[in-house]
Amino acid sequence: LRTPKTAIPVFNFDKALVRLWSVDTGQYLRVFSGHSDRVWSVAFSPDGKMLASVSDDNTLKFWAVDSGDCLTTTEKTHCVAPKSICFNPTQPILATGGQDSTVKLWDIHSGQCLWTGNIHHSIVNSVAFSPDGCWLASASWDQTINLWSVDKGHCEATLHGHQNIVEGVAFSPDGKWLASSDFDGLIRLWEVDSWACVRTLQGHTTCVWSVAFSPGNQLLASSSSDLTIKLWRLDRGICQQTLQGYINRTWSVAFHPSGQLLANGHEDGTVRLWDVQTGQCLQTIGEHQTWVWGVAFSPQGHILASSYQDGQINLWSLDQGKCLRVLRVLEHHNRVYSLTFSPDGTMLATSCDDALVRLWSVESGECLKQLAGHTNRIWIIAFSPDGQTIASSSDDQTIRLWSWESGNSLTIDVGARVRSVAFDPDSSVVASGSDHLDIHLWTAETGALLCTLTGHEQRIWSVAFSPNGQYLASASQDKTARLWSLETRECLQVFQGHTARLIAVAFSPDGEAIATASDDGSVKLWDLHTAQCLRTFRPPRPYEGTNISGVQGLTDAQINSMKALGAVVDP
Repeated sequence: LRTPKTAIPVFNFDKALVRLWSVDTGQYLRVFSGHSDRVWSVAFSPDGKMLASVSDDNTLKFWAVDSGDCLTTTEKTHCVAPKSICFNPTQPILATGGQDSTVKLWDIHSGQCLWTGNIHHSIVNSVAFSPDGCWLASASWDQTINLWSVDKGHCEATLHGHQNIVEGVAFSPDGKWLASSDFDGLIRLWEVDSWACVRTLQGHTTCVWSVAFSPGNQLLASSSSDLTIKLWRLDRGICQQTLQGYINRTWSVAFHPSGQLLANGHEDGTVRLWDVQTGQCLQTIGEHQTWVWGVAFSPQGHILASSYQDGQINLWSLDQGKCLRVLRVLEHHNRVYSLTFSPDGTMLATSCDDALVRLWSVESGECLKQLAGHTNRIWIIAFSPDGQTIASSSDDQTIRLWSWESGNSLTIDVGARVRSVAFDPDSSVVASGSDHLDIHLWTAETGALLCTLTGHEQRIWSVAFSPNGQYLASASQDKTARLWSLETRECLQVFQGHTARLIAVAFSPDGEAIATASDDGSVKLWDLHTAQCLRTFRPPRPYEGTNISGVQGLTDAQINSMKALGAVVDP
């Protein structure tokens, strides 16, 4: 990505926005608004006066950096939306890589497609021009890198060697080298003259999303899902420095029916059980390879269910301390966002990226039924306390109230992505939180709007009714939770203390406290009436409590990195 010296762009998956920030001051400069779906990639023109962006709405937009105005929009750029973009450094042309497996070259002034390359067999993740503008490299899910002649529009070479999805690709400033990175965490260095792989760099533990050369061609930077950036010495093929930060985000929280235990799922693939009174972590369950999206206790408190990024659902016996069974079907291949037990504990309902609600037998693990009707991912599902109805909230901007026995549903059109849904204790009212920034209360019988609760400044990720039905709690992207009186419809408390967005909120069984889960990696327990934080639950960092005083051979950078991960040094 070529940028002016004074500003950098940041794109936002959820709001389809591009924001411009000052490098010198860190201040927000302006927002580029116009896309209707997630923005995958942005690029500055070589002179820094124009910004281009591609989105899941299948458009290519050109923006004036100074004013933020949209200059032109190209519709239907690919058969399936583009994912990557880059400007040619010497000519007024631009390249895009699509989810339809094609590479396209565009005239910046006319918006016309100059040529289309269709050699790849899967999604094109990244595209990059050589410094002289003569070559275009494209990296793909098909584990290859293609080299295209810009003038001819012909693929001149295909580079093989990666054994997994190729995520990133970049030319060195002198044009002599090409670097590529893959989903396994490997980086390959290719000689441009011969297109031979001359070096493989190993050190990351998981996917390397992107690579970039330093201006002097001496260093290569790589960024990875292992939460590190590594700087590599190209002349020796060694990692010179690792820049490491650490946050173990949590997406879900649930109280045990006794009120004595709290469970939450983490990005590191573990579920932790906490003692509510002492704040001690009693048990860490599982070490799954993908993060935990949902946790739920059975009504009787004997089983804990957890759902994962890869579509797996585990049922854990709290009495026996082991996994009872694993639920998974072929179609459930994406994230399982939410799961909830039926009030009698015999069934488990789950939601996923594939827009289906599934009902499972807890005893046998069999998938009993699929409820189809949504047209986009389903975030949260909830059983009504009387066990007759399932509510589901979706990115298709609707809530559906399902009779799980018949499969029929009532649809409520919210008009924005619906992130959360909950039933009140007597099953007559449904609450929803959405990108509208407001909370809506609906009648469960007809879907009619009862009232709107206003106060949050950003989208609402989670809502929950108190056990006595007098209060509603909400958790928001604005880093706060709120407590609402359902009688007066006023905000009674604002809970502040998290440093990142709040993803989940839950009431304690006695209704005297709420728990909130945040992207800052912590769960906080709050007094309902005073809004005071009673306790913070946070998992240990990788080097938590490790004393590295006197350890020989560590550089200052390594010591600081280890301290950030929990290591301690004697004063």
